[in-house]
Amino acid sequence: MSNQAMHDVIQKIDDGITDDLIKLWGGRLPTWEEFKAANKRGRVRANKNIGIKAIGLQGVPKSFWILYGVLTASAVLVVPIACILLSILGVIEWWYIIVSFFVSLFLYKLTLEGAAEAIKCGAEKDEALYWHLVRKGAFLFDPEEIKNEAKWRTEFEESGETEIRDALSHKAIISEPKRKFAVHWLREKEKSREFQERQMYRYVQRTFWMAFAAALISFIGILTTWLH
Repeated sequence: MSNQAMHDVIQKIDDGITDDLIKLWGGRLPTWEEFKAANKRGRVRANKNIGIKAIGLQGVPKSFWILYGVLTASAVLVVPIACILLSILGVIEWWYIIVSFFVSLFLYKLTLEGAAEAIKCGAEKDEALYWHLVRKGAFLFDPEEIKNEAKWRTEFEESGETEIRDALSHKAIISEPKRKFAVHWLREKEKSREFQERQMYRYVQRTFWMAFAAALISFIGILTTWLH
């Protein structure tokens, strides 16, 4: 298959993803806010093919580009080539070449996964980048999941953390998406509680030092008055 034919096939796949997304959302593309809500819940699937091509775009974090666009992407070829040359020179055994191909395959998959995460991260922070990518078929996610999560969140809030933990431990939540969201909801609660505890600690610490400073100033004032 020629390069042009391969390009046409990939383009049709990307266009098909865009069409599927529009159908899922009732004839429209999801808004940036809807994308961000879905991405925070881990519901967005990213097109890896587009990710690897778009990782260098403005708006995508440079750290992703350096790690997955340069380092791992280069290592996909560098590792096996280096092992072949070293084997020819007699520096390493021939079987290192076989291992290097498995390493290269792992790095290739890692590069694709990293590129997919890169465009999701960039699109969540940059609305213009989101619209540019979503029209090209970069993302796919279901609105029903967002609606269900809103309903489940209300249900969990009414039930409370203890009851939801018990339900998870006894496998009372049968639906896999609901179970995953329950775990995510409990983690959210834990993070919120930890944040409040840190804020309270800082408040108490700040209050203590302010009180200490006030007491110290008062003591110095009294001492100064007494000495005079």
